[in-house]
Amino acid sequence: MSEPDEFALRSIAPHFDRFHYLAANPDVGAAGVDPMAHFLHQGWREGRDPSADFDVRYYLRANPDVAACGINPFLHYVLAGRSEGRLPRRPQHAERGIIERARTPAERAREWQNANVGLPALDRAALGLALDADLPNAPCLVVSISHDDYTCHWGGVQNLIREEAGSFAAMNAIYLHLSPVQPLPMLAPRGNPEELLFRLRLQGRQLGQMRTADLAAALASAARATGTPLLLVVHHLLGSATEALSLLATTSGFPPIVWTHDYFTVCPSVQLLRNDVRFCGAPPVGSTACEVCIYGEERAASRERIQSFFQAHRPFVIAPSETAARVWRRAGLPHRSLDIQPLVRLALHEATPRNTTGRPIRIAHLGARYHAKGWPVFEQLARRFRNDPRYAFFQLGMATLSGSVSDGIRPIPVKVTADAPDAMIEAVARHGIDVVVNWASWPETFCYAALEALAGGAFLLTRADTGNVAAAAEAHPASARVIPTEEALHALLEGEGLAAALAAAPPQRGSLLPQGGTAAWLIRSTEGRAVSRAVLRQQIQALEAA
Repeated sequence: MSEPDEFALRSIAPHFDRFHYLAANPDVGAAGVDPMAHFLHQGWREGRDPSADFDVRYYLRANPDVAACGINPFLHYVLAGRSEGRLPRRPQHAERGIIERARTPAERAREWQNANVGLPALDRAALGLALDADLPNAPCLVVSISHDDYTCHWGGVQNLIREEAGSFAAMNAIYLHLSPVQPLPMLAPRGNPEELLFRLRLQGRQLGQMRTADLAAALASAARATGTPLLLVVHHLLGSATEALSLLATTSGFPPIVWTHDYFTVCPSVQLLRNDVRFCGAPPVGSTACEVCIYGEERAASRERIQSFFQAHRPFVIAPSETAARVWRRAGLPHRSLDIQPLVRLALHEATPRNTTGRPIRIAHLGARYHAKGWPVFEQLARRFRNDPRYAFFQLGMATLSGSVSDGIRPIPVKVTADAPDAMIEAVARHGIDVVVNWASWPETFCYAALEALAGGAFLLTRADTGNVAAAAEAHPASARVIPTEEALHALLEGEGLAAALAAAPPQRGSLLPQGGTAAWLIRSTEGRAVSRAVLRQQIQALEAA
């Protein structure tokens, strides 16, 4: 490779992002080539971008005069294009990229791997034998369903199921969890619902896999033989067939309980993001808005099946927040009642005053680098102020999550697990994070990350339409601020507004206190551990009367 022009090197050096170039082009690093020299010599001709802020292909398409001259587009932009008002990338670049990559759930499902790895097959007798030991003395059998195995994955739904299983165990209830053997980003095909395979976990112990028909028959037989009430709790429908759940629902004498942890019962887009970008507000099925969305065609079929399930069983519905309940009501699905049961409660207390003297204000994004979680807004904020000595930017979460990290954002691996449920809270405190920006692109139904930020002692910045994130900020005005626009967020950092807000904020730390999930909703008492078999049975029987 010939030596690049020294003038060109000096001109682009202040604007070239070596970290980004090497991350996007691992072959360059593997070859031991200087990334800036590679870009100037051949990279731009291959369409490789010098930074996340400049799109080589777009600039050449948008400026045919530059393309005709055969000049390096980035060099042209630095020397002339910028002052001429030429754009370095498409307007709304991040959103356009998401739209171009968006695929329907059916298209994505083809790439999902079967989770059936050495799971033993169970028959009715095997499940009956597993239940026989404890069921006769249990106040109830809880059959809980979600989209994955809560012991192998971590997230808001999995958190709740772990805590809920513990709460029911404290009442001596039996907790049987089901998850589809084949995970899917959609409902399972109608097919033959009796053949749908579920993975079973009883009292936290993995049993194996079982056909829906055998599972329903075994549960009905066990409940009938012991007279034990059976409760069906649906935490998520992803990967399940509503027709299969109807078979399971008939084994219970009580209506199912359905949680709305997200908006999948409203639309296959669980966050109601049209084309994975903008919150749509759940327009009527078949509306013009649905016609221009990748989820529109599948929404009608999914809605018909979910409507049939709700019509047949009229479940009790539980939402984790007022926001979730308000949006879910737009679905108009038949139900008996809609109650709110928060997943956790934030308890704050005074803490040691923060001291930012002599160091930058530490600003972080918590969790996944996803558009829905507001990562593009945080990334853009960090790019704009990365050379400002007043600020330092961090991302706390899994290091292997998708999405690049810009130069100027320090990634800090944090993994929340069953053994370390407060890992994120502790990381926020340990690394002295002063501010957390949570710019979710949809009305979050709950959002642990926002509460973890406050519990860790950080000041929370968010926008008005983030659902329960904004609700958390409004509930703790001394430690948070709701900002109207992204421009206002940038203006806060441009001046001294952020430093002033931190100086006025009282130092606080806190804890997230689990609320017990369905068990708490059922009992409506914080004394769940003392509830007797008779009292729990009485509460369950009240469901039948309702």
